[in-house]
This record gives sequence, structure tokens and C-alpha cells, in this order.
Amino acid sequence: FRFNDHDLLHWDLDFQYQMSHYVSNSHVDVIGELNRDGFLKVDDFGLEMDVIEGLAERSSDIFQATETMFNKNHNAWVSVTSNGTVSTARLLLPELEPFISNKNFQEVLKNYLGPSIRLDGYKLTKLNPAVTSDMEKSYVASRWHHDRTGRRVKLFVFLHDIDCAQGHPTKIAVGSHNLVYYRTETFPVSRYTDKFVLDNYKTVEGCGKKGGGFIFDTHSIHRGTPEGMHSRTTLIMEYHNSVKCSIARELGLGLPCPSGDQYIVNRII
Repeated sequence: FRFNDHDLLHWDLDFQYQMSHYVSNSHVDVIGELNRDGFLKVDDFGLEMDVIEGLAERSSDIFQATETMFNKNHNAWVSVTSNGTVSTARLLLPELEPFISNKNFQEVLKNYLGPSIRLDGYKLTKLNPAVTSDMEKSYVASRWHHDRTGRRVKLFVFLHDIDCAQGHPTKIAVGSHNLVYYRTETFPVSRYTDKFVLDNYKTVEGCGKKGGGFIFDTHSIHRGTPEGMHSRTTLIMEYHNSVKCSIARELGLGLPCPSGDQYIVNRII
């Protein structure tokens, strides 16, 4: 018995698995924290520093673009949106292979999402300096929201130090990933007021040192920060349970599963 097709994703696939999945002894603390909070700060993802610095250098060159374009030098599609607040680069990054193939890292994600997971894709993203929060009107991610797809994980890897006050930190409502929704396919049902979030949840900020970052469940209520005197450049990677997006497509739910604004990898792990 189910009320609508969203139950298949949000109840049968997400919530039921969350209640019954196996946690390996080697990652009990990490998975326990991610399950409890929907957010996990990572001091060091373990990428080689020359990889981090290489990505930062490439990003610096790519994000000179002031409009959407194809960068032939880096074989990258670059989009500039939200009145210039956000720049995104979609390109193949073979230097990530050792990180993607790391068994310890895979085990953490599988314990959270399921025994078979899919790396949907990745991207380089830059938030440009902004003096005020005026960009909130055009930067839709700056409003409290969840991503409408249920349980999935995004990794943010910092390509430089991210200041908690001026570095556009992502903000997450701790524990809000445990909400189960009747349906989530439209924007209005996935947006929240400041008052609701701040009255009901503790919030945390995604900021820290180069090479670190955070993992979070995008089913959590979260928002970007449009204002900040510093820029923020990150590598973002997206993972789902391997069957979720195909189910969403088959049911015709119209969900961003996977996200469209990334270099598509579509690799089962």
C-alpha cells in the first residue's frame, strides 16, 4: 500500500534502508554521525596535494569566463549563472580516479546509501565575492531547501581554505534529512523560511581547510550563502543508490536525479 509513487523512493528505498542497513565496525563513528546529522565534516579527504593544487590552478584559469562558454584549452563546458554569482565547470577529471576507487571511502558511502552506489558525476564550482545578500533573489540555492530527490550524498572538497564568515559556506539544518515527505517534485514543497529552520534545527556551516570539506545528504534542509568577501572554489561529487535515478525516471517523477549541472560519470561502484 502506498499513497503515491514518491513512497517507493522516500519510504521503501530511503527510509527503510536507513533503518536496517549494516554498518561495518571500521566506520561505526563516521557512519553514525552522518546518519544522525546528515552532515559530516572532513578535515582531509586524502587527495594528494598536487591534485588539489592542480584543480585549483585549472579552476582559476577556467573561471576567468564571464559568460557561458566552451573552454577549448581545458575541454570544459563553463556556465555562469545567478547574475555572475556562480560559475560551474563540467569536464573530465582523470586525476580523481585514485580517490574514487579508494575502498575505505567507498565503504563509507555504501554503508550510507546501499550496497550498490552510483557516482553520477562531478563539477568544479566557484562562488564569486558579493558584498551583500542581494544576490539571494537570483541565486535560488541561497534559500533554505532540500534537493527533492530523497537520500543522496554530495561531497564538497575545498580547493583552498574556506572562511566560515566570508567564504560562502553552505549551511545545513542538522537532522532534517530524517524527514519523510508525501511528495517532492515541485519547488514550493521543498522551500522553507528562515524562521522555520532556525526555530526547529541547529545549523552547521561547511567551511575549513584546503583538501578538507564535508559530506552531506542533500535531503537535508540546506542553503548556500550568497554574501561573502571571499570567493569559494570547490570540487563537488554526487552519489545515489545505484537504482534510484532509474526508478525516478521510470515513474516519471521529474526529479533532478541525477543533477544536470555536472560532468556525468554514471559509474556503479
